Amino acid sequence: MKNSVKILDEHERVAVVEQLMSLDKFWVKRSSTLFTLGAIAYLEAYADADLNVCFNKMGDFYAHHQLINPVLRRRFASLYQKITSVLSQELNAPVELCPNIPHPGFQLIFTTKEYAQKIATPDAAVDLPPIHVDQPYRAYSPYWDQFKEVDWANTLTFTLPLELPQEGSGLYMWSKIELSELDELRRFDSIGLAQKFGTWSEVIDYTPGVMCYFVGHYLHQIKHPKKLLPSDRRFTCQGHGVKCDGVWKLYV
Repeated sequence: MKNSVKILDEHERVAVVEQLMSLDKFWVKRSSTLFTLGAIAYLEAYADADLNVCFNKMGDFYAHHQLINPVLRRRFASLYQKITSVLSQELNAPVELCPNIPHPGFQLIFTTKEYAQKIATPDAAVDLPPIHVDQPYRAYSPYWDQFKEVDWANTLTFTLPLELPQEGSGLYMWSKIELSELDELRRFDSIGLAQKFGTWSEVIDYTPGVMCYFVGHYLHQIKHPKKLLPSDRRFTCQGHGVKCDGVWKLYV
């Protein structure tokens, strides 16, 4: 299941971007171009490429999301309300934020002059976004243990673009992966996955203010622009969901 649905009008979208910019003291710098607002398991709690949780990292990760979740709820209450309300209608089930693990957060990518030049250089060695399947729920095994019924086969991923490069952005999508195949796929890097599954079968183009979501484990990759301007920015709100005892729990 894949779909796109409008969440924000232009005035609301600009207001969220302005709020993000005002909270720069809470950003975490992940690279020369990437900043995040909110705790993110796959960047902070995983020990290796197999998505194994490193519990000796969990203390800092736990402290981070305990401190930042209240900030996100205060500053983005209206946005979270819109997201949960729309998803509830789309998925025909209750949707709520997980209170005890990280709330959906934000990725902020700024284009540097050096990176724009690198992208524009033919045959340049550019680190492309990885081809992958989302499984961030693996970091929160103790949390899910409290529920009687957890639907692992039909997990949710959503992205709400807030600002995009002039050339745009989106997702390359491959086929849906069965739950039984996930452990085997973790042995492959992006090159191996591309060789195994071939070229993507669908391209989803993002529109600012319009949320894209899919249910199920789809192989995918961020659509990378072939040209960037030094002024280009890519801001998104991103999150995931797991259906527990009939209620979708949103987190990141």
